[in-house]
Amino acid sequence: TASGGITFVDAVDEIRTQGGSITLQAQGAGSLSNIGKLTSTGGAIVLESATTTALVGAIATNGGSFSSTGTTFTNSATTGAISTAGGTLTIDHSGVVTINDNLSSSGGNISITGSNLTVSVGPTVDSGSGNVTLKPKTATTIGVGAGGGVFSVDNTELSQIASTGTITIGDRTLASDITVGGVSAGTKNLRLATGGIGTINDDGSTAVTLTTGTLTLDAASTIGNTTTFDVSV
Repeated sequence: TASGGITFVDAVDEIRTQGGSITLQAQGAGSLSNIGKLTSTGGAIVLESATTTALVGAIATNGGSFSSTGTTFTNSATTGAISTAGGTLTIDHSGVVTINDNLSSSGGNISITGSNLTVSVGPTVDSGSGNVTLKPKTATTIGVGAGGGVFSVDNTELSQIASTGTITIGDRTLASDITVGGVSAGTKNLRLATGGIGTINDDGSTAVTLTTGTLTLDAASTIGNTTTFDVSV
């Protein structure tokens, strides 16, 4: 719509295509609310909201890509899973992104952008062999593990991210200060990235712990300028 929102009267309603794409646009001051089931057979599913996006039904692209833009984003617990079966999965919002049900891409890359990210206890973000990127919309402070920050990914949330590719927190194009505290990365390949005058620091509590995973610190400026960066392998 040009100026209004889109709302499903009944959350069990479904839009389905046999290969074609699905695009829902709510421009002006419009929102996407109570969005039910969306299913394509290889076609892209695109959600564009001027404000909030709230999904209550499952999204399945069966190989196509999924993308969502707007301010806040949420998907409903137990009924709001998003799967792409190899396609890319992109959530690019300026407000808080809340994940209440599973995201899976089966090899496609997953990217989540927001002012902050909350992954509820239970659901997983699973890219298979694809990469996962978690980043703020604009430069801010980033907390990883027990580290404090406006945009934060704690150890519980990190444990719910499944990827044999690389999990990147932060963005090389944004000058965000990243604080790391007691991160348990296990077998994950973790990359922390910041640009400009952004720094990456340990909060001085406990070490970043890895088993067979990798840790990459990618900063244009300074790494470990306030405390020793402690890693246990």
